[in-house]
Amino acid sequence: MGCISSVIKENNIGAVFHLAAQLPSADDLDDPQSSFDVNVRGTLNTLHAACMHKVARFIYSSSIDVYSEPPQYLPVDERHPTRPGTHYGAGKLAGELYGNLYSNSIKVTVLRYSIVYGRGCKRGGAVNRFIHQAANCEPLTIYGAGAQSNDFVYVGDVVQANLLALEQDKPGIYNIGSGEETSVKGLAQSIIKLTGSRSGIFFTHTESNKPFRFALDISSAQKALGYEPLTLSRGLSEYIKHFELKEYEITRR
Repeated sequence: MGCISSVIKENNIGAVFHLAAQLPSADDLDDPQSSFDVNVRGTLNTLHAACMHKVARFIYSSSIDVYSEPPQYLPVDERHPTRPGTHYGAGKLAGELYGNLYSNSIKVTVLRYSIVYGRGCKRGGAVNRFIHQAANCEPLTIYGAGAQSNDFVYVGDVVQANLLALEQDKPGIYNIGSGEETSVKGLAQSIIKLTGSRSGIFFTHTESNKPFRFALDISSAQKALGYEPLTLSRGLSEYIKHFELKEYEITRR
């Protein structure tokens, strides 16, 4: 905590954006201590340091991974039951609970992100993989039938949400996504169309590890913060426009 405390004190920081985290990996269940140290202990240390030095605002990046899977109802709002299925989700929820513990001293805003894609996002998952495959005119591989769905949000909209959370000064918990439910098959079709690729779609016989629908309710953030995300089509277009294609060249129709 000493390093964080010194940074806050020496720079007279009035607001903290806490986005640091160890993202989930394939060995999430095999190495829980590392996830705990970064995502839980790290958040507690940062919150405590902020409290010690009388920071006014704390904006915490959480995740839809805190919700139960599969969801109990759609779309998922902020009142939906929380029951994480991974160490990452459990760590994010623990961070929210610690934030609530400190909320008498600091104004805490929690932003629960959906699946973030865009420049610099290591967790872009299917979006990154599909764009790479489309850029090479390779088949876009889909696990199962592609009916599973999620909410995909452009990284620029996540930045917008953080800045609005600071400007509006309305502490609370907010879902941050696109507000669109998109199937994996629909995502693949959109990327093929937007890139102009000649790729087809290949359906594997391996079922997705999340073979259920997921849709996010973002109305609270829209009403309280003035949050207005890009549509999926516009967000994908922005990403594709800036996508690093040093080793790839999309073959257009």
